[in-house]
Amino acid sequence: MTEKKFWDNEKEIERVDKGGNSFYIARIVERNGEKFGEVRQWFTDKDGNERPTKKGLVIPQESLSDVRAMLDMIMDELEVK
Repeated sequence: MTEKKFWDNEKEIERVDKGGNSFYIARIVERNGEKFGEVRQWFTDKDGNERPTKKGLVIPQESLSDVRAMLDMIMDELEVK
């Protein structure tokens, strides 16, 4: 039996290793014609399968600029280059 996917379309943009068997994936996802940006923590299970965790954000396309501005403020405050 095939697993039904929640998203209609998924496009991986970037991966960042978190260490151990964990990593972050940034994706563009779509459901019912609406597009979202998603950043989620994933892990590799003992069988070598990549699995998403509940830890992540799904942001509607129209809110991405506002969230980016907030992240820029956090980075400035933390003096992240």
